[in-house]
Amino acid sequence: MDVLIFKPAVVCILFYITCFGLGELGRKIVSRFFQPASYPYIFLIEAIGTLQMCTCVYENGLMVKNYGPMGFFFTVTSLLCFANSWNRGAFVSPLAPFEMFFYKSINLGKFLAVVFGQILGGGYAFFSAKLLWYYTKNYSEEHQFALESTEKCVLNFKVSYVFVLLFEAMGCFCIRFIISKLPEKSKSFAIPITVAGFLTLGIVYIGVGGLNPTVAGSRLFGCSGLDTLWFAITYWIAPLIGWMSAAHLIHTGLLKSSGKRSKNSRKPSTVLKDNKSTNKKPSKKGKKKKEN
Repeated sequence: MDVLIFKPAVVCILFYITCFGLGELGRKIVSRFFQPASYPYIFLIEAIGTLQMCTCVYENGLMVKNYGPMGFFFTVTSLLCFANSWNRGAFVSPLAPFEMFFYKSINLGKFLAVVFGQILGGGYAFFSAKLLWYYTKNYSEEHQFALESTEKCVLNFKVSYVFVLLFEAMGCFCIRFIISKLPEKSKSFAIPITVAGFLTLGIVYIGVGGLNPTVAGSRLFGCSGLDTLWFAITYWIAPLIGWMSAAHLIHTGLLKSSGKRSKNSRKPSTVLKDNKSTNKKPSKKGKKKKEN
């Protein structure tokens, strides 16, 4: 077995460990000086989590280059699983916070703290990735290549634009719908697998997948292929429409009809059990009367 095949993976893993380590250090400092329910705490935790995850996204390109879609799928799944335990509740996406604000689960102050935290973290992720690549370029050919190719960002779609737009909208719709159907015990690993699966489908069949306005804005904004307006429509508005469409169907109960039917279908069986139990009781009394 060629040991060199694992070299890019080791480089990427060290990169991810550095991002998570620095992020955890920042979270420790924030937790020391701010109360968890305060707006500064929410803002800073969101900014740190977004900076950490969006910086890792830049390194994902090296995994795709060296190990293909399956390497990307495994990497994204692992990163999201670790993020669930380390990120202190940071969303790293505006979709869920927008839904919560729309349905009044959170107030305007918390929603704005989350959104502005994501803007700050996502905006500085590119500089963070370049900084790490610069100081490791002498030790890694992969980072030397990544640093040299940072200015050559192009949105290469494998399909016509309308399918890209549909993928962003329908992908977010499906993710939100699947999340609503997952058991609570399995969400910690099932959600990362679901998200990673759709992103991998985007790489294989679409070319460039977003499914997250914050990450897409951090990683893809400014790349040639779409102007600012169409970029916003594709990677910001379309995912929001898809996500909120599923959320609307869920909150109005239109996607819960199967669950209600299953509950109703159980009622006859319970009635039968009750009838059996009631039929048994008179028989016992009858036996006692006969004995007497």
